Amino acid sequence: VVPVGRNVETVLPARPVRSTLDTWLGVRPRSAEITPSAIRLESDRPESLTHSRVLYAVVDGKEVDRPNWNNILDRLHVIGRTRLGSFDELKRATRARIRDGKYEKDGFHYVSEIGLSIQGTDSNTAWDYSLRLARELRVRVHIRFEWRDKQGAAHPGQTGILEWSPTNLAVA
Repeated sequence: VVPVGRNVETVLPARPVRSTLDTWLGVRPRSAEITPSAIRLESDRPESLTHSRVLYAVVDGKEVDRPNWNNILDRLHVIGRTRLGSFDELKRATRARIRDGKYEKDGFHYVSEIGLSIQGTDSNTAWDYSLRLARELRVRVHIRFEWRDKQGAAHPGQTGILEWSPTNLAVA
C-alpha cells in the first residue's frame, strides 16, 4: 500500500523493460509509465475513471495479462469461482451480471476457464464490482492506470494508482 503523500517511486520500483525487442520497436517500457506524480486514489471513493486505461494490474499476486478494467474483473471472477466452488456462491458475492455457461449477447463474454459469461461494463462500474469481489474474497488488487488526454477525464495525461488489500485497515 502506498501511503497518501508518499513518492510512488520509493514504494513501487520501476519494472525492467520486457525485452530488447520492445526497445528496438519503440515500445515504451512500463517503467517509464511510473511517475513520482502518480495520483493514489482512495479505493472506496476514487475520482472518475472515465477515459482511463490500465497500464499494469496485479490481482492476488499475479499480473493480469492484457490488463483492462474488464479483464481485472474477469480475473477476480476466476478466483471467486475457484475459491467459492459454485456458480450460485459466486453470483451471491458479485455485483456483476454473470450467466452460467456460454452466452455472448447483450455485452456478455465467455470466460472459458470457469465456464461462465460476464457482462462487460465501463471503467467506473468495473472498479466498483472488482472492489466488492476483492473484499469478499480477501484478495489484494493493485492497478496502475492513466487517464487519456481527453476532455472529461479527471486528470488528462496523468497516472493513477488504485489498490486494495485485506490488510488495508482504512477500507477493510
